[in-house]
Amino acid sequence: MLDQNDLLAIAKLMDTKLEPINAHLDTMDARLDKIEEEARQTRVLIENQDHKIQLIAEQHSEIIEKLSVTKEVDSLKGRVSTLEGTVKTHTTQITELKKAQ
Repeated sequence: MLDQNDLLAIAKLMDTKLEPINAHLDTMDARLDKIEEEARQTRVLIENQDHKIQLIAEQHSEIIEKLSVTKEVDSLKGRVSTLEGTVKTHTTQITELKKAQ
């Protein structure tokens, strides 16, 4: 049967054998912590970029609406100009007809 000294020797031998494994696991833990931190930073960056993209999309929609209104105004300006010319012509013709009577 194993006595106390044998058990201590076995424990010391196991500690010696496990030391490189524990060191390797510590290294892997550190690398995993670094990867997790980078993932967190990436998530924050993506969230910020997503917010900025949403703001740009909203501004783009507003600009498109303003351009649509501007096109309508330009179209109406052309029509009003044509109507003004027609009214002037008709006014002149009416004045001439009144003089002719």
